[in-house]
Amino acid sequence: MLDPNYDFRGLPHADKKPEVKINPARKNRYEVTVNIKDAPGGFASVEGVESYYAPNCKYTTNRMMGATSNPSFDQKIPLKKVGDMAYMGVFYTDSPLNEDYYGQGVCKWENIGISVRLRATVTDKRDTIFSVFIDYKALEKFSKDDINGNKTTAFFRKNYYPWPTSYDENHLGFLTRGIKKEDIEKRNLELKDFFALELVIRRV
Repeated sequence: MLDPNYDFRGLPHADKKPEVKINPARKNRYEVTVNIKDAPGGFASVEGVESYYAPNCKYTTNRMMGATSNPSFDQKIPLKKVGDMAYMGVFYTDSPLNEDYYGQGVCKWENIGISVRLRATVTDKRDTIFSVFIDYKALEKFSKDDINGNKTTAFFRKNYYPWPTSYDENHLGFLTRGIKKEDIEKRNLELKDFFALELVIRRV
């Protein structure tokens, strides 16, 4: 039997994602407010996530095929309900600790961006996943001087709630990132057929 730790083809000995530690001295702090407007119903799940990857480290995903990947890491953003359709939370863009997880040298984590996802329930796998993503380039431009924050709004079809009406009962969660208001107008669609997910992000 082939020793799973045998380093052939120059593959790293690491065979799984690392157990990532949280940076005890995080500095890049942001506040996010999530506003849901004109939705056709409530949401049992409102989640936020910080996403990262380490481009200078690798682990083996399939030793027989010689396949490797850069490790990734997601950190949940706690969101507290502050109104019927409003949530608030704090997140960072430097949560994972840069450390030698694999014996390959220090893994340097880079933020990809953050996302907020909504689902009508937490039990029905057919539910649509309504998602807004803000990439790291946009976050880096945000300034502490902007006390009103930076607003991003995405619009989602109401008939996708709780799942697309055109799909059968065996369909599993469809993910949609929504469209901009100007795209609704360009396509001659009716704004009343959409609900809005608004994120207001402020660097603090």
